[in-house]
Amino acid sequence: MTVPWASLGLAGKPTASIGLGFVVNDSDNDGRARGWSEWGAAIANNSKSATGLRAVQLTG
Repeated sequence: MTVPWASLGLAGKPTASIGLGFVVNDSDNDGRARGWSEWGAAIANNSKSATGLRAVQLTG
């Protein structure tokens, strides 16, 4: 994914990594859970802890 640096309202080059995680949930909105996939273990397991996030280096 590409996000233009200026669109984030930030100036200068990125210098540090950030923590990132996401979950893709498979649900057809019929009340039956079908499963999910997670990258960075911090969201789907309900820990809400930054320790499970993956380091991502932003580039400019």
